[in-house]
Amino acid sequence: MKKVISFGTKHFENMGNNVINSYLVRGAATVLIGLSATLAVAEGRATGSDAMSYVEYCSTDFDTPSTAMLEQADNTCMRIQNENDWNAFAAQVAEGKDFSGTIVRLEADIQITKSVGKVNGYRLLKGFNGTFDGCGHTLTAQISDNKKQGVAPFSYIHGATIKNLRVAGRIEGGSHFAAGLVGFAKGTGNLIQNCQVSADVNGSEYVGGLVGNALNSDLFIEDCIYDGLLQGGKEHKGALIGWSVNGGTKMVNDCLYLTAEAQDTDQLDLIQHLEGDVVMTNCYKTTAAGTEGIQIYSDMQRGLCKKISLFGHDYYARCTVSGLEDFYDYKNGDPIATHVMVTCAGQPLVEGQDYQIVFKNSKDVPVEVIKDEDVYEMVVTATNEQFLGNATTFFRVAYCPEDFHPASSDNTSLQTNRK
Repeated sequence: MKKVISFGTKHFENMGNNVINSYLVRGAATVLIGLSATLAVAEGRATGSDAMSYVEYCSTDFDTPSTAMLEQADNTCMRIQNENDWNAFAAQVAEGKDFSGTIVRLEADIQITKSVGKVNGYRLLKGFNGTFDGCGHTLTAQISDNKKQGVAPFSYIHGATIKNLRVAGRIEGGSHFAAGLVGFAKGTGNLIQNCQVSADVNGSEYVGGLVGNALNSDLFIEDCIYDGLLQGGKEHKGALIGWSVNGGTKMVNDCLYLTAEAQDTDQLDLIQHLEGDVVMTNCYKTTAAGTEGIQIYSDMQRGLCKKISLFGHDYYARCTVSGLEDFYDYKNGDPIATHVMVTCAGQPLVEGQDYQIVFKNSKDVPVEVIKDEDVYEMVVTATNEQFLGNATTFFRVAYCPEDFHPASSDNTSLQTNRK
């Protein structure tokens, strides 16, 4: 069973959840776990992924529910098995039923053309407030609306939970904040968990892979993947969130953006318009675009790198060695400090625990103290099983008169000119 590790138990209790043995359970003895994705190579999606697989786990941590408990669960659960059920669900939300305290379960893979949540232009009118459990099934959406903002399978949620769902297809919005899952999120207690969105999204501005506009809401996103294609008239694109403003708390944990081959990366980031209290932890991307998140690769990288397992697959993050100069002035035999630092995936590594450094002189002899004029080789080697490979750098120690300032030399020339 997958532990809830990204937020505290208190938060989930405040949202009306029952927390048993540190696992998230919501009024039932059966929960869904085991999010995984199988990489596939498809046209336009070299790093795309197939449908997620889920494992149904019948918990033995507490008593089997009685007949009365199951009857009560039936009374607070709506089942969706086809497009007609989805349309009826959307109509009830549009008429004002928010489904607070109700679990809506998707019990089959279906195609949809309508959004849940009533939005008129930019006005938010009726939102979904319950729990939508996709149960590992797929919504294949073909939704198009040129008039309203926030076009998405869920155009407007207000304190809702959406989990265990995959979304495929295409979303077309003629205005702002079109998204692959949620157009607008408002209020407190919004949770998006264990979802994979593969739908392509096309909108006029600030499109979002998962969420178009988080407004000033409390929004928690964890264990989610976006691997669709983002398009927009003005090209502002957020792979996870298109727009975030001051107010509320946004926490995005353990998420992955698999970038499509055909993706235009101009004005692309994990969160495009970033304002307010937003905390991102362990969020990764397979592109160098943007400033948020950690870039990873599907193949092992040259040099020193870290192996990261995400959703059942291994990726690699490059490690950075810094603090070493190309040239050091000879200090009359006094030791020279190099101040080397190694970081990976945004975290500093610990020498002796994660890596070791060996210095060699021009005769390929290891040296403990650097103090003589020479060309030296520094080799950083991983000592932790999470890290792979090594990084090699050359530098020179030589006497330099005070009125002489050597031109910056690169490592290639140092290696070539090595004695």
